[in-house]
Amino acid sequence: MRETQKRVYVSERIINIAQLENLLREEQMLIGQMKKEVSVSEHFQTLLNQLEQVNKKAVKFEFCIERRKTRSQ
Repeated sequence: MRETQKRVYVSERIINIAQLENLLREEQMLIGQMKKEVSVSEHFQTLLNQLEQVNKKAVKFEFCIERRKTRSQ
């Protein structure tokens, strides 16, 4: 009788890609708002500060990788 070997498969996937997509959408929205501003105003400076903060988050973004092990039967 032949012995059946069980195999373990390991897979990894990025589980927080949606967070990066949300940051980039927020950044794009802020850029769009900035383009609509006619003059350099206090509101414009606030938008620039918000854009800077979102950009810093996007630049420092770290992916979370999930590792799974499955066994064949």
